[in-house]
Amino acid sequence: MSKTKQFTILPKHLIGSVLIFIVIAVLLYTFIPEIFAWFSQPKPAEVAAVEGAQAFLSTDVNQDRSVWEKSVCQVSSTDACAVFKNTFATMVWAGVEKNQVRQSCLATGSKLIQDVSAESEQRQIWLVKLDCANLKTNETNSGEVHVSVIYSDDAWMFERILFEQEVQRAEK
Repeated sequence: MSKTKQFTILPKHLIGSVLIFIVIAVLLYTFIPEIFAWFSQPKPAEVAAVEGAQAFLSTDVNQDRSVWEKSVCQVSSTDACAVFKNTFATMVWAGVEKNQVRQSCLATGSKLIQDVSAESEQRQIWLVKLDCANLKTNETNSGEVHVSVIYSDDAWMFERILFEQEVQRAEK
């Protein structure tokens, strides 16, 4: 002998359930894209790494060296800009002039490799992937660089491109 149970849904409960469903659907439709956008936005340190790599590697022998230095220093900390102008710029620009380099680089991706923050300073190392277009031939080459960024003056700023030995130490 089996007993069957019968459920009765009252119209007022059905209407209430539908209204609750509609309210939840509208709220999800309204806020989910904003929440997703917030989580998918690049972090300030990532932006500093990307902008720094793009500025450092985008060189054009047809423009004055000071134009390139200015673009790098705009995204760098004050100390990093001074080091860049006094050491790296001289070395790199000599190669730009010798090889008549004219390229524009655009980042295609980035990934945090290491957070090396300490009490006295906050620093991160990012791997930045770039496509660099040769402005003479329109050929594009892809590559990646490791970038150091530092928290300075209440903002993340580009510090420099790392040398291979530094990359190996960072990955250990």
